[in-house]
Amino acid sequence: MPPKKSDSKPPPEDEEERFTAELERESNKEVHEMVVTWEQALEASRAEGRVEGKAEATRTAIMRLARRCLPDIAPSFEEKLRTIGDLDRLYEILERVPDVSSTEDLGLD
Repeated sequence: MPPKKSDSKPPPEDEEERFTAELERESNKEVHEMVVTWEQALEASRAEGRVEGKAEATRTAIMRLARRCLPDIAPSFEEKLRTIGDLDRLYEILERVPDVSSTEDLGLD
């Protein structure tokens, strides 16, 4: 017996299209909400990772510049620097390194 003709869309060809079509069905509203929530959480995690990556790169730049500009770097300086997660604060420190005479002048204490 041949399949029935229907007015609905033909089935999607690839897996992602099938998944999207299934999510659009009213009966899968709860699953759709979970997927949206998961996607939001994933994006938030990516954004957090990007910020942490920028912070780590800025810390590295501070240390490299400090080694070039300052005669003596206190051993605890890098440890203290690693505790700073605020990008604006790290950028401020980076900008100040060439203008100070010691790591103590950067005020990380």
